[in-house]
Amino acid sequence: MINDIKRHDDDNLGGNNSYIFIPEDDVLTIPTVFEGAIHTEIILKPLKKWFFGYGTEGTLRFTDVESENDHGTFYLKKFMCNVPKNRAELVAIFNKMKNRKFILLLTDNNGEKILVGTKEEPLSFKNRFDSKDDVPGRNEHEVEFYGEGVDKSPIFKGLCPLKGY
Repeated sequence: MINDIKRHDDDNLGGNNSYIFIPEDDVLTIPTVFEGAIHTEIILKPLKKWFFGYGTEGTLRFTDVESENDHGTFYLKKFMCNVPKNRAELVAIFNKMKNRKFILLLTDNNGEKILVGTKEEPLSFKNRFDSKDDVPGRNEHEVEFYGEGVDKSPIFKGLCPLKGY
C-alpha cells in the first residue's frame, strides 16, 4: 500500500559518518525487512565479528540508484571512501579482502544506520591507490564496495553489532 510522502522538518545532513563491514560468509542470518527497516539483531557465525572501517571525513559516500533491465527494477549500490596513505597494514588488509563478498552497516550524518548488501546479494570490494602528482594532493586509497539488489537498502534499527557504533 502506498502512503503520503510527508514533509521532514528535522535537519537533513549529507554524507556519512562511519561504517562497519563483515565478510558475507561470516553472517548466519539477516532478519526480514519490515516496512523499510530491520528491527532485530543480525546473527553472526560463532567467533565472527564486524570490522570497523575508516574513511577520511568528507569522502564517505553511499548511493542506492534505481535502475531497470529486461528482468525488472533493481538497485545499484555503491559505497566509496578514501583511506589515507599507502601503509603496509592497509596493503595486507586489502589483499585479504580481494575476491571476497561483504555486507556493510553505514551510519549517515543524520544518525540513521543503513544495511547495504545481503547474504543473497553481497557487495564486491575494490580499491585503488593514487599517490597524486604533487604535494597538495592526498596520498590515499580509494575504497569501494559495490553490488546490485532487488530492493533499496533498509534502515537498520536493531541492536548495534559493535559497542560504540
